[in-house]
Amino acid sequence: MAYSGEEATIVLSGIGTELSDGMLMNMYRTYGPIVRVRHNGTNSAQVVFAQKQHAQRAMEATNGAVVYGKTLKVSLQRKFKKTTEPCRGFAAGICRQGDMCKYYHSESDSDDEAPSKPVVKQTKKPQPKTPMAKSKPAASSWSSSSSSDSSEDEAPAKPVKPTPAPRRNHKAGGISEGSSHTLVKKIEAFNESGEGTELHLDANLNGFERLLAHDCAERLGLAHESIGSGLERHIIISRHGTKRAATDSSHSHKSKKSKHRH
Repeated sequence: MAYSGEEATIVLSGIGTELSDGMLMNMYRTYGPIVRVRHNGTNSAQVVFAQKQHAQRAMEATNGAVVYGKTLKVSLQRKFKKTTEPCRGFAAGICRQGDMCKYYHSESDSDDEAPSKPVVKQTKKPQPKTPMAKSKPAASSWSSSSSSDSSEDEAPAKPVKPTPAPRRNHKAGGISEGSSHTLVKKIEAFNESGEGTELHLDANLNGFERLLAHDCAERLGLAHESIGSGLERHIIISRHGTKRAATDSSHSHKSKKSKHRH
């Protein structure tokens, strides 16, 4: 489906290696159509929206949010003209800047970002030969062998690709751990109070808040499920052992797997 308008990119900093491309897609698709998500395995990632207004809305909503105990820094990427000089790191396979690199990538850059001026190779002018003194045959043979040995010793080493940072186990901690979001505080208060059997959450939660609610309930050992359909679909959090009537439209996210009788 084609969208009118100009694409825009938001840059996420300080996210670590816990969030995958799929998790970032689920977090930000509620703000508008996404063209692509790029996570280089470092502490930064890029999310490209089909329209600039959606990118602006996503940046204002998630800038400063706490994910996996870390505060996100979200900014709108500014466009700049690329230079006509090719990227040496890209040619060696070690450039990790992606679209943010100001140098030209011959394979990844699109046609509209290609340099307008052709790259002209500079040819060296022939220099006049200077007369050289004749040397003895023994000396010339020794110099030729030593030059060949030195050329073998000084062969350029192949560039070594950086080892990616080890990924953490998602079960060790969730995005709600250490979060100051009011939704997380509400679920934690329900768990500590011991009053009531169910907690009904608002149906107007966005995609990021729904992911946050399920993760918090999973971390606290509470049962959580989404029921209803359309605009009436909402999340119910309950204590384990509480029985409730099952509905046709409910979709369970309980932490313990149910046993099916055959």
